[in-house]
Amino acid sequence: MKQIYNNIDRIIFSREAIAEKVKLLGEQITRDFQGKEIILIGILKSSLFFMADLMRAIKSTMLAIDFIEVSDYGDQSHKGGPIRVIKDIEENIENKAVVIVEDLVDTGLTIDFTVNHIKRKKPAKIKVCTLVNKESSHIADVKIDYCGFATNEPSLVGYGADYIGKYRHLPFMCTIKHN
Repeated sequence: MKQIYNNIDRIIFSREAIAEKVKLLGEQITRDFQGKEIILIGILKSSLFFMADLMRAIKSTMLAIDFIEVSDYGDQSHKGGPIRVIKDIEENIENKAVVIVEDLVDTGLTIDFTVNHIKRKKPAKIKVCTLVNKESSHIADVKIDYCGFATNEPSLVGYGADYIGKYRHLPFMCTIKHN
């Protein structure tokens, strides 16, 4: 564990700042969907921590969850392969309100692919919620309905976000030293 913490460059979003943003996002989603059933669809694996905290922050609404896993990894260390569905959702979402949950939107390609994939299942409404949006890195034209933080930091890890499968478990988001 000490070796991982030695690789941390800077903490960008602290545990406390993340908790506050998640609370605010939960309140906003609660207001927007008051009295309506919604289905949160988390994009695995990175959204796991964010989605767990977010669903506990949503109050006074009927809530179901599901997960989709998509991959754009050509190999274990370099992104850039074709995006494909590894695990699809199991819930019937036809004519239901859906909120897709992603921890970090970078190029927008994964969220764009996921939104289009989910649209084919004919939900009544699709909204996108992300903890971190790197809008200046977007390649795809994506609409983010709920956003916790906007940043231009080139590479973040922690709170679900990884670098080659590592650092997801950190309770904050940070940059790391690349030796």
